[in-house]
Amino acid sequence: MPNCHALSSTCKGTERASAVRWYSKACKLGDGNGCLSAGHFNTYGLYGASIDQLAGVKLYESACRQKVSDGCLYAAYMTILMHEGKGAKEEKQLVDACKAKSTLACAFAGRVIGARAKSLPEMERARGMLSKACHEKNAHGCAFLGEFLLKHKDLSVGNTPAQTFLERGCKGRIAEGCMGLASFFMEQAGTNKYTQIVVKHLTDACLYGELGACDTLGRLYYEGKFIPVSYSSALFFARRGCAGRFGK
Repeated sequence: MPNCHALSSTCKGTERASAVRWYSKACKLGDGNGCLSAGHFNTYGLYGASIDQLAGVKLYESACRQKVSDGCLYAAYMTILMHEGKGAKEEKQLVDACKAKSTLACAFAGRVIGARAKSLPEMERARGMLSKACHEKNAHGCAFLGEFLLKHKDLSVGNTPAQTFLERGCKGRIAEGCMGLASFFMEQAGTNKYTQIVVKHLTDACLYGELGACDTLGRLYYEGKFIPVSYSSALFFARRGCAGRFGK
């Protein structure tokens, strides 16, 4: 039997569709890591692949059933996001895994708790989880921590600015890190908020799976108010944002 997971890892650039097929085939043959990788391609649209978050969750669940722990964490986290924050069982799963030293779980749990936090103790709890994940060099943790600190500027982490954490996340191909940088530079730009650097970070965010960034880029390229009109680019980004939500 060919090593489908190994074959998929050699596919780059225009071969990304082949990579998705090989990962999916590896998954069907019982390779849990193949399921996890296929889940990443579908959920985040890696390297410009199409986004289908519903399919991504199913693949993560398959990875989980095949004892790949990260598959369980991604499935729980994406389930919470897709159900607008609901999912007490999934949140407890993430919190328990964080307590068991999973930095990825700490990143996911911290973001979920931080998004709904209204009291200072809850905010500090979320910040603690995110700080722990980022300190252990988890790119999700750094991106989510920067995002959290942009919103809660009074809850700083030492002398390190939110921008630094966002940059670490974006360099790690985490969409929220790039999206946070776009928001940061938009605040600096004033009325001409869609500057070249903002568009760059929005593009990175979209290519790493942030559907809101895709929607914004589609509109910007169509209207041509801040950047030159490009109907082909407008169509690409609009389709990417729409397909990501409905899996079409």
